[in-house]
Amino acid sequence: MQVRNKWTHVGKRTGLGIILLECVTPHSPVASAGLTLPPCIFSGTVRAHSFRLKNSTRLTDPLRFIYHCTKLSAHRVVGGDAGGGTLKLGVTYTNGKKKESFAPLLVMEGDDSHDRLYPLADLQLHFTGTTAQALQQAGRRRSIFDVLQLILDQPGHATFLNGDWAFLNTVLGLQCASSSHPCYICTAHHQRGQTTLPASAPLRDPAAAPSATLKAADAQAHYNKVRPALLTIPSERILAPLLHIMIGLCNKIVRQTYTEIFGAAAVKKMMRSVKGLASVPGGGGVAAVHDLNGREITRWLKNECSAKLLRAASRSADAGTQAARGAAGRLDALAAEIGTE
Repeated sequence: MQVRNKWTHVGKRTGLGIILLECVTPHSPVASAGLTLPPCIFSGTVRAHSFRLKNSTRLTDPLRFIYHCTKLSAHRVVGGDAGGGTLKLGVTYTNGKKKESFAPLLVMEGDDSHDRLYPLADLQLHFTGTTAQALQQAGRRRSIFDVLQLILDQPGHATFLNGDWAFLNTVLGLQCASSSHPCYICTAHHQRGQTTLPASAPLRDPAAAPSATLKAADAQAHYNKVRPALLTIPSERILAPLLHIMIGLCNKIVRQTYTEIFGAAAVKKMMRSVKGLASVPGGGGVAAVHDLNGREITRWLKNECSAKLLRAASRSADAGTQAARGAAGRLDALAAEIGTE
């Protein structure tokens, strides 16, 4: 096993000590559980190459690392994100340069589905130093979610929970965003045929018990909470997924407003020009086929699709005007002929 790092320099610069990472061998519980972690680079004040292993890398004292990185930050935001086949769990904070930074505590291959995240709650890891002491004092187990919960529960610091809709519903034990009660903040009821949720609804109770079964009636009676939450936090400390909101607004503009202005055929044709190969029937949900995702919206803007629609509409209007003028000219000529007769 070869280790390529600069731990002596990092230790002197940060005062965090030399051993911040622990490798997980192919014979470890992590590897046997099927969780593989690619090498990761830590942002913020600590930046170093981790062990280059096929299986995993992680921090052995994540609380000490987070307390050091976030000591100048006014807030800590616990969250996760899946993309490119990799899931990252960690904390977002404001660094010394007043810029947002993300400190990953665990990076693993996979997505943010229930089947991928819930085994992590039962996976007991080896922690040292501050983290080991805090977990023992709190009477908690040694999973990554117990560590994240300690960060959320730390008094005297503004802490929040963040992520996209899929991640938040997963860690809170909720069903997907197409369920009868899709919101992770409130208990708004989404009825079939509705395009929007009610303007207001009671907040979710973090201590609410999940349903005993996955039957629709039982799940709806528990506001579609079907599993024990991996992380517990009051609803008012959960941040709305800004990316989802902006993507939703962009799709509203393209699919509704542009359709009214330029016509459904022209808008659908332009949307097909930026859709990815995976956005075909059978490759995802309804939104994957009929809506634009983040990359597709970026492609729409880069290709200036809105301007193309406007120019096409202008050319069509000009052609219509010329045709009308031609018809009027022919009508005038015909009227003149009739008048002479």
